[in-house]
This record gives sequence, structure tokens and C-alpha cells, in this order.
Amino acid sequence: MNRRYILLCLLALTMTAFGQRLRVGEQSSGMRLNPHLCQLDEYFKKQDRYQVWHSQSNYSTISHTWRIDFNEQLTPSDIDTIRNAFASARKDASESYMYEYHNDGTDSIKYSLRKRYDWNKGLGFEKALFENNALKAEYFYYHEYDEPKDVAKNDMKQLDAAAVKAVIEPALEAVRQYKGGKIHPICWQHDEGYEDNFGPDGGIESIAFYDIHNHAGKTTGNHYFLPAQYEKEGEALCRQIDSLTLDYVNRHPEQHYHYFYYSTNSDFRIRNILGSYGNYSENQYSLGYYRDEEGLHFFSTVTDGELWMPKEWTKIKRWVNGKKTYRKN
Repeated sequence: MNRRYILLCLLALTMTAFGQRLRVGEQSSGMRLNPHLCQLDEYFKKQDRYQVWHSQSNYSTISHTWRIDFNEQLTPSDIDTIRNAFASARKDASESYMYEYHNDGTDSIKYSLRKRYDWNKGLGFEKALFENNALKAEYFYYHEYDEPKDVAKNDMKQLDAAAVKAVIEPALEAVRQYKGGKIHPICWQHDEGYEDNFGPDGGIESIAFYDIHNHAGKTTGNHYFLPAQYEKEGEALCRQIDSLTLDYVNRHPEQHYHYFYYSTNSDFRIRNILGSYGNYSENQYSLGYYRDEEGLHFFSTVTDGELWMPKEWTKIKRWVNGKKTYRKN
């Protein structure tokens, strides 16, 4: 098997959950984020032109990463807003850099800054980067910070799969209310010694919970399907699942997790929402969705060992060591 690890990115569909996060100045343990950068985040999130990605993981700290990719060249007003934010933010930064080059209408702009926070429990940081390069057609903004927590490392626990399922799956069962909406069982199993890969001749879509010593694993759970004609209902369901997920992880700082958010899903890719994180090999949870021409597919699974998601997983009833059993419908 091609032994590379693909982390299932856990991402949701809409912006509803943004308001549930900590607000400027309300961070715990004495940490205060730069208000100018937080205001810049809010500015970007209100613009439909921009593609927003957020990662929130809980291990030694609660780590946040915001990235905004601009789908087109920025307007002069956008540039002024960004320039003013970085110019104000750099006054409180440990390190900063601002560069601009303008020639014959071609802009090349790069701003960056970083600030360290001394905590009793360790050293945290906040950093931001903006790049606007017309020659390379690269336009993006990046904001990353660590949020301290009051849970000791030895008191951390695995993400509680049963508790998450009890919160998420009743909401997903709403797909049964719609004509053609269905719930299918999932069973993906591969034994130690079985080989497969990601190439055109391989049968694997992605891998998670990689174990360097033992590649065996069994994944069970449910596949929830909502037909394409219920697009608005699907968007509402995605908002609900994202909100429930974010609320759960914010209420459980004692559990390892990796949560992701993505503002759009215009391309047909797996958008995962939540997953286990840490050195565990049993009861590892994964939640995500995938949109195709047929409709919206959610998966809620628990894995013992490695998770191997097979290609054509939306059509497969059972997959064991590469042998597929397709559903009749």
C-alpha cells in the first residue's frame, strides 16, 4: 500500500457558527487577541466573494487557523482596509514586516506579523500574513493563534464518539422526511497485510488514523443521503450540523478533537466536520459530508484501527479487503 497519511479534513458548509466563537477580548487565561486582526477577520467573513477556511484543534492548546482565499484581485478599498489593520496591529506585535511594490498597475504586497504570549502553562503565539501578488495571481489572508485552556495534559481524554453521535445523528435522521432520503449502514474493513492504494487502479479514497505498526481497521456507522432537489434543505441541515458540532467541542475542552469549517463546497470533494485527534486506536470518530450530482451525503462513523474510506463509498453497502458489496438501489 502507498503508506501516506491523508487527514480527513472536517469541514462544514456555512457561516452560521462564526458567532459562537470567542469574541475579541474574551479569550481565557489572560490572552487577548489583536483586535485589529479580529476586526479584519469579521470584514472578510461578511464578503461573499471570499472563500473562508477554519481549523480548530484541541491537543496541548486549542489551536485556530483562519485562511481566506480571494477569488479575484482585491479592490483598492479592500487593500486600504487590510493595510490599515496591519499598520495598527503591528504596534503590538513582537515581529512585523510590511512590503509594497507598485509598477505599471502591477501590485505586489506582503504583510506579516507575529506576537508571543507568555502563559504560566507555556508559550503561545498569534500571527498573521497577507499576500497580494498580481504576477502570480496569489491573493490570501492567514490568521493563526493558540488559545490556552485550563485542562491539564494528563486530564485530557479521547473525543467521546458515543456522546457526539447522540448529539449529531438525531439531526441527520431528518433526511428520512424527504422523498428519496435514506440512511444506509457503513462497514469498511481491512485486515493486516491487505494492500491497496490511491492511484487510478487503487480502491482507496482516503485514510485517517494512520498507524505505522498495524494497518488493520474496521469502520462502522451510517451514511445519510438527501436528494439534490432539496438543496435549500441540505444547506439548512449543514448549518445545523455545524452548529451542533461546534457547540459540542466548545463545551468539551477536556477532549481531543479536530474541527474544520469551510465556507463553500462548489467542487465535489469530501468536506469533513469533526474527527478524533490524539494517540488512540479504538472508538475514533469521523463526521463529514460530500455533495455530488445525486445529492448530499453525510457520514458518521466510528473506527477501531485505521480508517480506509473506499472509492464509491456512497454506493457500497460493505467493503472488506477490497471486496465490494453494492447496495441494490
